[in-house]
Amino acid sequence: MHSTVQGCIDVALWDIAGKAAGLPIYPLQADDLYGYRRLKQQLSIPIMATEMTEGGVYALAPWLVQQATDFLRGDVVIKGGITGMMKIAHLAEAFQMNCELHDAYNALNNVATLHVAMAIRNCEYYEVLVIHPPGEYDTTHFSYGLTEPIEIDTHGQRPRPNPTRSWVRHRLGADQRDAAR
Repeated sequence: MHSTVQGCIDVALWDIAGKAAGLPIYPLQADDLYGYRRLKQQLSIPIMATEMTEGGVYALAPWLVQQATDFLRGDVVIKGGITGMMKIAHLAEAFQMNCELHDAYNALNNVATLHVAMAIRNCEYYEVLVIHPPGEYDTTHFSYGLTEPIEIDTHGQRPRPNPTRSWVRHRLGADQRDAAR
């Protein structure tokens, strides 16, 4: 995805901060490290940037050194797979920050991102797009193509699996039953 993709949250935050500080209002680009740094200096709320920035772990280090974000953010699709996200999470951890994860665009990628979320200590949120018609709140699209759905509880959470049982339903790779056939 191109680095000029703008999130409506980015634009809204910049508008709020700009108005409060008497600064000109313009859209903040996803990779505008300097702009995020200035925005962060003007706000009293945390800033979560780097969701759509290009590059992996090496591209994100300057965001932390320049104190342009309070969290790192990414997914396994844009940030280099499971290994890339693990590196980014460890970079954030080295700066005593969280690495929050977001939707990975399809069920299998979401399972991979869920594995990352459960493998790191510094992730509190995993944003998943739940696209549905108004009034309907099923999550069938979240599990499309999986043999069993990813279970989300009534609080919108996916509990960690019991460590004494294998997490067969949502592991990555071929199903052992299919491989034995």
